[in-house]
Amino acid sequence: MRLTKVIRTMAVTLLDGGMGHQLRSMGVEIAGEVGSLGRFQNVVLANLLRPQLVKDAHRAFIDAGARVITTNNYATTPAVMDAINKSSNVETIVSLSESISAAGKVAAEAAAEAATQSGGKSTVLVAGCIPPLAESYRPDLVDTFEKNVENYKVIVDAIAPYSDILLCETMSTGKEAHAAVFAASKYKLPVWVSYTLDEDVPNSEGVLLRSGETIAEALSILETNGLLSGENAAVDAVMFNCSSPEVITRAVESVQDKKMLPKSIKLGAYANGFVMRHNKGNELDNQVSYTGDYRADLSPERYAEFAKAWVDKGASIVGGCCGVFPVHIRQIAELLKL
Repeated sequence: MRLTKVIRTMAVTLLDGGMGHQLRSMGVEIAGEVGSLGRFQNVVLANLLRPQLVKDAHRAFIDAGARVITTNNYATTPAVMDAINKSSNVETIVSLSESISAAGKVAAEAAAEAATQSGGKSTVLVAGCIPPLAESYRPDLVDTFEKNVENYKVIVDAIAPYSDILLCETMSTGKEAHAAVFAASKYKLPVWVSYTLDEDVPNSEGVLLRSGETIAEALSILETNGLLSGENAAVDAVMFNCSSPEVITRAVESVQDKKMLPKSIKLGAYANGFVMRHNKGNELDNQVSYTGDYRADLSPERYAEFAKAWVDKGASIVGGCCGVFPVHIRQIAELLKL
């Protein structure tokens, strides 16, 4: 759409942080278990009911140094919109496409305003969010490829007109990522695919997706279907997100050490800032999840050091996810002299 070639000229591309939690810090209520479908309903509605606040949240990240902002539609999925429309939170039925388009519109406006105010000296790109369709971190809830593609096409059609990049993020299984990338590929925009990682795998056993797949196994699905390399390849970057900075560091190292990616594909990382907990006695028995509280030990300075380590190990796209705020992004920009 707008100047996607700018990415190619950036030695390091700086992303924003978690929009939902930034909006929370600005007064939007979020409630419920981390990753649950209902947690971000008010964040979804903010695109329609409080667009200036959403724009201000985008601008906070831009002012901190982010040069790619992600549209605020992570939780705008068929299941969430169905729940919203059945609740008392809205007076009239809101369509999925309408809600997603609202997120795209406000992000595009924030990027355009920032460029204008800089006198054309800086370009901010918009990454259209292509999220998990079920709860985050729940590979057991991922639907069939065909059903996922059907739903992803609706999301892609609504967000692509406002996007410079399509970001398939927090993918917990290889087939989920395949469906998202496949649906995104029709628009011929750069597609970034980002996986979320199992926190509870010992170092000796490598790095796994939440599904238990290795990174290589997940990538092989894209490769087998011609989306990672070849004439019809769609993927421009492979990334890891919404996992601890520690496990993401291991993933970046693994990808580089094992030379998993073609040279044409960028590597990226953007971690969350959550406190972890071990689940006991439920369907996620013995797996690690998150409390929703922010880590006291993950100061902006420490988070920036993680980002620098990712860059030193070969990543060229860095930023933050849930619980990473403009102050963290600003620290990365300063440390990396971006």
